[in-house]
Amino acid sequence: MNEEYEIADGEHRALVYKELGYTHIPGYIVSQLNDDIERRLLRQTMNKLRGSHDAVLDADELTLIFQNDKLEMLSELIAKEQETLMFIIGRKNTDPSAVKEIDGELATTNKCPQCGFEF
Repeated sequence: MNEEYEIADGEHRALVYKELGYTHIPGYIVSQLNDDIERRLLRQTMNKLRGSHDAVLDADELTLIFQNDKLEMLSELIAKEQETLMFIIGRKNTDPSAVKEIDGELATTNKCPQCGFEF
């Protein structure tokens, strides 16, 4: 693994290749990333296209992307409404256990305050 590059997505795959003794790992070099937020935008986009992800960690990353005024860009890249992303951020900030992953999609749990039914 070439140490001069930072892995934007696929950290687990790279770790397994390294543990198995591989000296070359298939991947793409993206030279257009200017900062950590752009790296996170790329990771979010790639995970939504073909990977799996942890819903709570995703919500944390969405928060950072929002704080850096890049939520509109992410919304366009992953074809999700900004309002949906903001809802996930809000739910994560008020009740982290309410954010979960269903079939590769971030989802939130709503609970009836009277009977406890989750929907």
